[in-house]
Order: sequence, then structure tokens, then C-alpha cells
Amino acid sequence: MLRHRRRSFLAALSALLLVVVATVAGGAISARPAQAAGPYPKSIDLGRPPVKGVTAAGGETARMADGKVRTWLAISGAPAEGDPAYLAEVDPFAGKMVARYPLGGAEGAWGVSVTPDGKYVYVTTYGQGHAFRLTYTGRTLADLGAPSAGTSFLWEGDTDDQGNLWVGTFQGFTKPAPAGLLTSWSPGSNWTTRASYGDTYKYVRSVEYARGQVYAGLGQFTKFVRYDPATGTSTNIALPAGVPSDMYTYQLDDAGDYLYVYFVGGTSSAKAWLYNLVTQQWVREIPGYAGPTVSDEGSDGLTYLVMSGEIVGYDADTGAVTHTGFSAGAPKGIQRVVNPANGHETVVTGQADGSILRYDLVTGTGSVSNWVDVGFQPVLTSLRSLGIGPNGWAYLGGYFAGGFAGYDPDAEVWHEYRWAHQVEGMASHGRKLYLGVYPNGALYEYDPTLPFDSANPRKLFDLQTYGQERPWTVISAGKYVAIGTSPKNSQTDGAVTLYDPETGAIRVFNGIAGAGEISALAYKNGVLYGGTLNCCTIAPQSNGKIFALDVETGTKLWQATPLAGELGVNGLAFGTDPNVLIGLTAGKAFRFNVSTRQVLSSATLVDYAWSTSFNPRAVNLTFDPRDGYLYGTAVGTFLKLNPTTLANAAPAGTKGGLFAAANSGRKFATQSVVMPDGHAENHLIMTQWYGRPAGAAMLYGSGGSASAYRWNSTEAAFQIGTGWSQSSGYDLAKVGDRMVSGDFTCDGVDDIAVGYDTGGALRFDVWDGTAIAAGPKAWGTAAVAPASVGARMTAGDFDGNGCTDIALFEAVAGTTGAKIHRLLSDGTSLTKTTSGDWSVASGYDLANVAGRFAAGDVDQDGRDDLITAYSYGTYFRFHVWTGATDYSGPEGWYQSGGFDLGAVADRMVVGDFDGDGDDEPALFYSYGGSHSRLFRWTTANAHFTLATPDWEVTSGYTLSLVGNRMAVGDANDDGRDDIITAYDYGSDFRYHVWLSGWSYTGPAGWFDSGTFDLSLVGGRVVMPVW
Repeated sequence: MLRHRRRSFLAALSALLLVVVATVAGGAISARPAQAAGPYPKSIDLGRPPVKGVTAAGGETARMADGKVRTWLAISGAPAEGDPAYLAEVDPFAGKMVARYPLGGAEGAWGVSVTPDGKYVYVTTYGQGHAFRLTYTGRTLADLGAPSAGTSFLWEGDTDDQGNLWVGTFQGFTKPAPAGLLTSWSPGSNWTTRASYGDTYKYVRSVEYARGQVYAGLGQFTKFVRYDPATGTSTNIALPAGVPSDMYTYQLDDAGDYLYVYFVGGTSSAKAWLYNLVTQQWVREIPGYAGPTVSDEGSDGLTYLVMSGEIVGYDADTGAVTHTGFSAGAPKGIQRVVNPANGHETVVTGQADGSILRYDLVTGTGSVSNWVDVGFQPVLTSLRSLGIGPNGWAYLGGYFAGGFAGYDPDAEVWHEYRWAHQVEGMASHGRKLYLGVYPNGALYEYDPTLPFDSANPRKLFDLQTYGQERPWTVISAGKYVAIGTSPKNSQTDGAVTLYDPETGAIRVFNGIAGAGEISALAYKNGVLYGGTLNCCTIAPQSNGKIFALDVETGTKLWQATPLAGELGVNGLAFGTDPNVLIGLTAGKAFRFNVSTRQVLSSATLVDYAWSTSFNPRAVNLTFDPRDGYLYGTAVGTFLKLNPTTLANAAPAGTKGGLFAAANSGRKFATQSVVMPDGHAENHLIMTQWYGRPAGAAMLYGSGGSASAYRWNSTEAAFQIGTGWSQSSGYDLAKVGDRMVSGDFTCDGVDDIAVGYDTGGALRFDVWDGTAIAAGPKAWGTAAVAPASVGARMTAGDFDGNGCTDIALFEAVAGTTGAKIHRLLSDGTSLTKTTSGDWSVASGYDLANVAGRFAAGDVDQDGRDDLITAYSYGTYFRFHVWTGATDYSGPEGWYQSGGFDLGAVADRMVVGDFDGDGDDEPALFYSYGGSHSRLFRWTTANAHFTLATPDWEVTSGYTLSLVGNRMAVGDANDDGRDDIITAYDYGSDFRYHVWLSGWSYTGPAGWFDSGTFDLSLVGGRVVMPVW
């Protein structure tokens, strides 16, 4: 029977060299061509991950100098990769983008301000901290530069009555960052620094001009000031009652006699207040208001804004609210304007996702133009995080504008998702992927087997009340998901959080290591080990630390400083020795004995001068037990570390940014690649550092005595390894030929499974491929009569979750009816599906199939399909069930000419023999005597085509000596599946091999057993990847 065939690395390489193109609903992008094959490590450039988004951070709606109404939205981008941010000019009534203006090297813009006369549009950007001014009549854009060399961010600003720009800064290009600046720009004097408010206030976050005064909101501690341009003096405005001191005065906008003030950040929920510009007094709190803009006040006394997700009219004098029932998110440039088409006053606004909303105040109706209708195209977002899902896919998240993408290495396609969240760290636990999201240290849970939609990923909780912000590191820690976070800008202490998915319980260990961020986590035998980053909070810099936490008792066991002078420990992992913890700082590695709590050795990997801009998320240090090395990255250098010597065995000059390792042995790292036109893109590189050829396994025995034999492949021969034996109590007659292999445990190593007849039902026993000698364990049952299944049991990943599942084809007793049963694996058990399985009451006689039932991904969608060879007497057809559920019909994917399927018996396998990414069937046919022929097919367009060359001998190969002992797998690790048989020579047997399904390696075979009774094996031969 066919094992579940994991897509080999070289198969992926071969397919990519052919430039695979695939389409998947919801957004799939073909991978790029690969490098040529060569010695290990082998690498494939998967291209620029499609992590994209449409995000408008800033916006404004205004009547322009020519009388037209325009909504201006600043769309974020990735200029370093040739996809710059831009200012979009939108006709809000038509819901169409009129023009776009690239913003140089800016990554995006929080602020868009239109001068009162409608002649100029200012854009205040981040990334380079430049401002831009668009001259509306000439449509020319000027780069005004930055207020100072240290300016990295300009926030939301405003224009005064003379058309000058006022804006605040973050001085991120100076280390450590000093106080933010209140600045202005005017055509006559360019940039002028007006004020700063001390190092405590590194952010002048919001600026609004009203009634001749400039109001500024500061952060990361709460402060609100009024600046008088005439005198150059600032006046502190006392905060309203109940506003804590650790928030940002985040957004300001004025209408009529009032200023709308939004406070956010810190450990408390956001708050909004109304401030009277005439009396200079706080008026009242505004529940549900979350900024960032409000409309002008109309003649009816109403200012339109968004409150609790609804556009409402707000009477600032009385606090009365007029509901519209029209839903909206945070408005980017909300305004009351007159629609020229019908003369109706209309509220229009942009949204963060690029859509345009309109609410007609006369008819009381609303309409929406989504971002596609407006004419926006998703732009690249800077890559922020990389992790491996439980399905073996590589997932990446983007910075600020979010975006999310997954790469399926088996189907070789990218999947692009719209998700406006910034993922800082991620890890698989069980069959879910857990995403650590900024801000507020949030944790989301994603189930890859379900559609990606508004409910998946789902938010579990956040850590705002604990003062946490960025989940740098997320790992699986026994029964827990462990999260390590950085504190908010107003706090000093990071935290470790343990989340139990079974109970939903959350335990937070705030300040477990004192001041600093939790930048690395590792788990071993009930203890969570952590590393801290002590360079980059408001606390004084100090050495990075490591610590140990008992996850059950919550007891901190110890804390140590491994390397003086290193401000952070940003990667932790264990090798083969459970007492030796391997750690990475920025450029150094160390070995630490967790029992004696002593540093055993250290080494410098990369020269690095510590700075406050260091970011730990790229490390993800991982031990690979197959070759005994630790893999990761250190400030742009790819690492393959010897856990004893700490020597880096990666080829000199190998680069890597973000990093993650799959349990299949694949390694993924981002790398900057210079494109032919000279611009650089951040690509994902998939590497394999060693071969993983398929071996062989068989079950042998009689009576109650049973043995499992296993062989490893050298890529030219099979070598016998450690197996399993039981002298009594395991009757292989009750197994028959129901033996399959695949990764049922979801750990990257194939296992063996059988269907054992318990007397009227089947029990599924699994041998863990990492511990065959431990013997079988019962994983599940099916109330199906074994005789009605016979040998029709196969294995494949039918639900796409990365675990191998089992399928049975049952003949309905007394009829020509048939039913497929699927048993899905979650890594620890096989559970029978309760719906979705295919069945027919009559018309499908499984006597015409016999044991010719196999699985493989024939449509290259990343999920295995089911195939039968069905005899019609003088000819046969291949029938296909895609996804193991959808029958393609009796016409099948192939119809033979004259062909006696009885001459095949059960010698049918399915594999990727041509390395093109999809699977195809093969049959071994006996013409009688020793005349034999191995037929194989190719796959394309839902059709199988007989392939050439095939293999045939008119004498010398007797298939009665093979029986049904035929299996498939990539024995030489060349990316193409091979076929093996176990051939009985009487007193011994040999494994014969056909490379790529047709090239015979000769009668000497890859293994000669010595004395061995092959009749006690039956048809129980498979080819696992150990």
C-alpha cells in the first residue's frame, strides 16, 4: 500500500525549475525559479512573500481650490523593495482614485493636512521623517525633507491660517532617542523647531491648530500642552480626571468651539474627552469615540464622528448623539460636504482599509466603495515575522500595515491573506498556529484547516493591563503556549505568559527578570528558560539575563548573566544534552549548564556593537536532531552551530534575516536579493542541509509472533536498522495487507500504521517512526467490517493539516454499493469523520477494484486525493476522488485500451515519478511467466497520460515472486519518486529499485536479506521517510 508521500525538497526544486504556476481561491502566487541543484545545502529562492496590504494611516477630506471635494489618503508601502507609500487623491462621491503621488522613501504617513484655501496638501511621513507638499493646481509634489537629521517619524499635524505646517516628531535616528520636537514648516523659513518637553516625552504625537494656538499631545507619558506661536511659550493643560499618566495624548481634531482629544496606550483602556477652546476647560468624556478625525460643525450644531463603530452626529454643547445606524471604523478624514450630483449634504470619510464611506444626511442612506472599487492595489509591507504552521507551511507577517501569507512547500504555492495586524512572533502548538500581535501583547489562534476569515484567526486575549506590548517570542512549552513580551514604552519590565489552550487559563509573570524585554524562550522537561533584552526600554541599559521557570508551580528557579557586556539573549535552545542550554546574543553564542549554572564556553560569531535599535525577532534558534546542529540567524548571518564547539558550519557568507525551521528538515530564512533593475527585495529562501531519502519497512510474522523490520537508505542501498519484535499476542493475519506509512505523529518523521481486525471492526495501531522499537499503540477504531475493506486502506494528508490520515474503501455487503471512510490525525489519534465522506448505494462494485486503492496529490493542491484502478473486464479506468471526497465521475482520468487488470493484482502505487509536483499512478503487469512490464502515467489537466519510457522484460522477472510487495518513495533523494519490490528468491529476498518509476537498478538490488521467509510478509511493504 502507498505511504503518504511527503513532498521532497528536490522535487520542489525540480518543479520550481520548471516555473510552477498554480491558482488557489483566496490568493495563490506561483513560486519563482530555483537555483540549480548541487551539493548540500540546497536552496530555493521562493521570491518575495506576498505579504501585502492596503492601509491608510492618515487622511483628510476637504474642498479644494477649484471647488471639488477630495479625500486624501496616505497608503503605506515598502519603498526599500520598490513599492513606495503614496498619497491617493480620491473623488469620494464617485468612490474612485483620481491620482496617486509616490512619497519617495517614506513607508507611510500618519498625517494629511489641507490648507484652508485648498491650494496645498501636506503629508507627514514615517520611515525617513520627511514632509511632502502637493501643490493642488499644478499637481506637483515637493519633498520638504525632515526637521532634523534625527527625525524618523512625523506624526499627525495641521496647517494654520497662513498655510504653514505644524507637526510633532519622534527622533528615532538618534540613539538613544531624545525628546520629541514640536516643529513647523513655512515656505519662507523652511523648518523651525518650536519646542521640546524633556526626555520623558519622546513623542510629540498629535498637533492641532485652532484659534491662533497650537495644541500638542505628547507621549509615552501623558501630557497636553498649548503653544502660542506669537510668544513661543508653552502652557501645560491639566489632564481630565481619570486619565492615567502612562498614555499618549494620541489624536486631536477641532470642530466649532471644541477640541476632540483621544488618549491611548499604557495599561488602561483608551479614553476620549471634549475640550472647550473658548473656556479652556474640559467638558465631558466621550464614550466610544476613538479618533482620529471629526467633521466640521454644521449649522445644526452637529459634528459627525465615529462612536462605537457607528457614524453619529454629536452635539458638543449638550452631548446629545444622533444615530445614523451606519457602521464605520476609525475615520480617515471625515467631513460634511455637499454632493454636487444631487445637492445633498453628505458625510464622507476614508477608512484604514482604503474604502470610502458616504452617508446622505437627506435620505438617511449610506453607501460604501471598497478598496478594489476605489482602485487601490495592495502594496508590499515590510516583513516582520516568520514561523512554521502545524501543516508545515511557512507563514510570514508584515509590519504596520500587516498582511499575512503562507507558503505550502508541498503544492509549491503562496497563499495571500488580508489581515491588518502586525505579527511579532508565532509558533505552532498542537494543530493550531499562535500569533503574537502588536499592540498590547495580544495572542491570536489560527486553525489552518479552516478558512481564513474574520473569525479565524481569533483573538484570545491581550496583555495591556500588564503593561505589555510586543510578543517577540512565542513557543510551545509542554501543554502551554508560552509568550515572551516587551513592555510598553512607559514601562520597564517584560513578562512571560503561559496560556493553556485546553482550559483557557492564563498566567502572567510580569517582571520575572526585572527590567528588560523577554526576547527568547526554550522549554525542556517542565522548565521554561528565558532570555532578556536589556538595551531598549526606558530602563538603564544592562546585561542580558537568562532565567528558569517551573511551568507547573510558577516558581522562578534561578537567574544568571551569561556574558557580561552583551545586552540581550535573543535565542535559546537545547541540543542533545538536556543539561546544556545554548544561547545567542546579537553576535555571540554560549553554552550554559543549567544544573551547575555555569557558562561552559562562548564564541564570537559576528562582530556587533550594541545599539538601542536591536530587534530580537529574527533568531528562532532551533536544534535539528537529524544532523545534530543548531540553526538560526544572528544580525543577518545564517548559523549552523555545532552544539559542542559553537563553530558555525554554514558556508561563509550565508545570509539570513527572519528564520524558522520545519520538522521536515526544511529551513526558511529571509534574505535581501538584488533584482535585475537594481532594487532589492526581501525574499524567502528555503534550504535543505542534508538528504532525506525514503527507506523501507515491512511487517513479518505468523501466529502471534510479529516483527517490524526497517531499512534506511544511503541513496544507493538500503541498510537495516532497529526494528520491533513481539513473540506472541500480535497476529498479522488480522492485519492482512492493511499496512501504510506516513507522518501520523506530525513530527516530520514517518510512522507505520495498520488496520487490525478486532472481530467485526478495525483498530488502527501506529508505530512512532522515532521509536519503532517501542511497538504499536492504538490510535483509534472504525466500526467497519474488515472483510468488506480487504486491502483497501491507504494514507495521505486529506485535510491539509500536515498530518497523515487514513482512508478505507468499504464494500457495502450484498450490494454493489461502496463507501469511503476517512480517519483524520491530530498527531496523537485517528478520528473517523462524521460527514463529507463519499458513498453510493449501488453501481460501484469494489470487486472490480480489489486492492488497487492508493493516495497521492494528483491535482497539486497540497491535499492528497484517492485513486482506484477499476476493471471493466477488457479495459480499466483510473477513478479519482479529489481531496478524498469529491468523485470525478465514472469516466475517470484515464481509460485504457485492451487491458487485463487481473494481471496487475494489487501492484498499484501513486507517486511523483517525473518531479513536476503532482502525483501519477503506476501498475506492474504480468504477461505470464517471467514477462513483466512496469506502466506509469503522467498527470495534467485532470487527466492521466501513459508515459514513456517505461520498463519491460520479456523474460527474467516473475511477478508471482513479488506478489503485492510493491511500494513507492524517493529512495535516492533526487526529487523523483522511485518504486521498489521485495522479490522472493526462495531462501532470501532482495529489494529491487526502479528509479523515477522506470530505470531499473538491476537484479542485485539495494539489499539482500540472507535467509528470510518472505511469505510471512504478505503484501506488507512500505517506504517511510525516517
